[in-house]
Amino acid sequence: MIPALLALAGCAPDASEQFNNCKMEATRVYAPTPGGATEGEMASYTSMCMQANGFEMYTRPNDCSVLAPYSTQLSCYRPNRLFDRLWRDLSAPNSN
Repeated sequence: MIPALLALAGCAPDASEQFNNCKMEATRVYAPTPGGATEGEMASYTSMCMQANGFEMYTRPNDCSVLAPYSTQLSCYRPNRLFDRLWRDLSAPNSN
């Protein structure tokens, strides 16, 4: 059972990599827009991209800053799948 779980762990999405990919894609999509894209359009696109790639918005008070749109902050996303969330939490460095 444990080896199977470890094998599946390699399949968990990398939030940081995906977030950067979504931001770059938003920039590419909106680059030809006359006058450029608004911050709201870029944030909306990034959020939809993250959702399409297996992440959901999750805004816990300690993780997300109110000083910027939540959709523009990596810490405001978590994996959609329960197993991926558990693996992320278990493999995170101990904050104590």
